[in-house]
Amino acid sequence: MCGLLGVVNLKGKGIDIRFFESLLNSINHRGPDSSGLKKVNNVIFGNTRLSIIGIEERNANLPISDNKNILCFNGEIYNYKKLNKILNKNKIYSSGNSDSETLFLLLKNFGLNKTLSLIDGMYAFAYYDYKKNHIYLVRDKIGERFLYYTVTSNSFIFASEIKTIFKSNVLNFSPNLECIKDYFLTSKINGSNTMFKQVKEIEAGTYLSYDVANSKVKIRKYWDLEKTFIISKSIKDLKSIEELTLQTIDKAVSSRLVSDVPISFLLSGGIDSQALLERALNLNIIDKIYLYFADNNDKNLSEKKDLIEGLDYLKNRYPNKKLNLFSKKISHEKYMKELDDLIWYYDEPIQFVNSILLSHLCRQIRKNKKKVAWSGEGSDEIFYGYNRYQWFLEKYRLHIFLTN
Repeated sequence: MCGLLGVVNLKGKGIDIRFFESLLNSINHRGPDSSGLKKVNNVIFGNTRLSIIGIEERNANLPISDNKNILCFNGEIYNYKKLNKILNKNKIYSSGNSDSETLFLLLKNFGLNKTLSLIDGMYAFAYYDYKKNHIYLVRDKIGERFLYYTVTSNSFIFASEIKTIFKSNVLNFSPNLECIKDYFLTSKINGSNTMFKQVKEIEAGTYLSYDVANSKVKIRKYWDLEKTFIISKSIKDLKSIEELTLQTIDKAVSSRLVSDVPISFLLSGGIDSQALLERALNLNIIDKIYLYFADNNDKNLSEKKDLIEGLDYLKNRYPNKKLNLFSKKISHEKYMKELDDLIWYYDEPIQFVNSILLSHLCRQIRKNKKKVAWSGEGSDEIFYGYNRYQWFLEKYRLHIFLTN
């Protein structure tokens, strides 16, 4: 996780570097390993970095710039090694050790649209194209990484967190009371709106183009889930679907195991995380895995029994793998303290009741000097890992039956 910050001053005044640095320091928790800034005319970009790929690589330092174009980046490009080969074939050479450097070279030489068609990853990035005098704010297809912005008559500001935009003092921000009904219905303000009227969010699979000279904003959706995942007509039986599903999962798991630091797993008693762990073990890419489980003081809510059963199965199936389980319960007092902290980190109202437990585990992972942690978010919704999803399936089938 890294932190992005950018400011465009539209009145021709010089940007106060010290003030910008103080804003950048407000997201230092997102990237404690290093930070930097780049300035071109009235555009200034800042980046705090959590190093995962190319830890010792000088060309991986962020922001990346050639003294004209600038890239701020948060995330990971999973297929960067493959993309380096494409660059080399076009006589564009890189160190080969940094996904950030690869992304910058792609944007600089191939342009935004071509780059987006090539990269596979989770990301939020800002790119300043000096020749076009445009800034592009881009969010990954599913929206794993966040990016916010504000446009005023005097400036254009973007950041990884809303609180950083607040601290810029460009506006008196107010709650977005008109949209609060969305939160109570879906636990999220939908679309590009946020809990604050003047702050917008880059939506998943979307990028913003900002014309620096004319202060004009354009939004374009470059990826659509419903148009992408259409099952081929050649797949006619359940076995074919099972084989395709397994191949797709293995491809995703393999690509996400690319890391220059140890990988940890957030494990539960559900199908989601245990299935991903099994595939990671099956692919035989890593031998030692650190597992973290948030237990519950209420035995009726604890998933530990299911977790142990699944873990015993995996240990028997993969006896040569080292599976180190860290399990911890959280007291009510710590739960409430964690809640207070998360309210500050989240910027908007918390969406999931399990966020506090996950945060507690992530703190422990950091104490153990680990940087990368997997979770199974999203898998249960696909494979009906809990009763609530099975209940929904039955209701959905009933709805289809009645409407047809």
